Amino acid sequence: MQGIQHLPDNSLYRQTGQVYLIDRAVDPQTGTIKTRLVFPNPGNILKVGMDVSVRVKNNNADSLSLIIPYKAVTEQMGEYFVFVVDDSDRSSQRKISLGTRINDRVIVKDGLSEGDKVVTEGFQKLRDSTRVKITPPASNSQSVRNKQQ
Repeated sequence: MQGIQHLPDNSLYRQTGQVYLIDRAVDPQTGTIKTRLVFPNPGNILKVGMDVSVRVKNNNADSLSLIIPYKAVTEQMGEYFVFVVDDSDRSSQRKISLGTRINDRVIVKDGLSEGDKVVTEGFQKLRDSTRVKITPPASNSQSVRNKQQ
């Protein structure tokens, strides 16, 4: 695994670090795991006690992950579902397996394929085979609204 730092002024630290140590215990209060990363510091830019944000890239991932907005996911009796839209603009509910939540998004481990259109708004009243209208995405995800027919 590799780490990339963002300095307190939000600039990107150009040196790539390596994970040196990962604690095996999860802090029950915060749900975090202590890690130690080692970075080269040729210009002495990094100082003792400096607060930085670190992004860690997992080079061992077997495949690319699908990430969807978490607001598109519904939970029913401990299982997770999303509505997807087919080529004829009809909805269907699909069971998915979730991975890690990252802010307002979540990794989908199983149940979706690349290119699936996931309903992100108006799915509360949606049923299987309901015709939906696709609208332009608000951000990086493809939004689908319930047409209410």
